[in-house]
Amino acid sequence: MNDQHIPDKDKAHIFESSIITWSKKIKNVLKLEPEMVFKQKKDPGPDEEISFWENKAKNLNSIYEQI
Repeated sequence: MNDQHIPDKDKAHIFESSIITWSKKIKNVLKLEPEMVFKQKKDPGPDEEISFWENKAKNLNSIYEQI
């Protein structure tokens, strides 16, 4: 389908929906905190926290690449 045949209001709606979806994904990744690791394990060590931050960075980088 050619973009010229899509009404502007529909384009705006598609764009707005995309922004909402990506905003939710970003917020979900950002609200993860290392304290979650400490709640899951009785005595987590530095390796668990490093792993947490590496995973968080991977998630954010993945979102960035997709956008």
